Amino acid sequence: MLGVALVAVMSAPMLEELVYSAAQRALDQQSTSLSDLRTRTSTLVAAATLSASFLGAAAIGRSAPAWVAVLAMAAFLLTGAFAGGVLWPARVLFAVDAAW
Repeated sequence: MLGVALVAVMSAPMLEELVYSAAQRALDQQSTSLSDLRTRTSTLVAAATLSASFLGAAAIGRSAPAWVAVLAMAAFLLTGAFAGGVLWPARVLFAVDAAW
């Protein structure tokens, strides 16, 4: 028996509404993902600050080798630099043209 293919014909306004709602959902998901990333980054910066303060005090109090203090400070500054890159407000551009 031959299979019969059913083709649903959508009107133009219905198709446009569907595409628009899908685009809105995608933008909402992007916004939520960016917000979550920034929240996790803020938590990472807080943890790095707390650990640097405790470990720095311990390293100074026990007169640790200078290279240990320099390495700890470099790690803390590197974490801060990367976190600053994530947290820095960025200008987001949206374009209608897909080729842009």
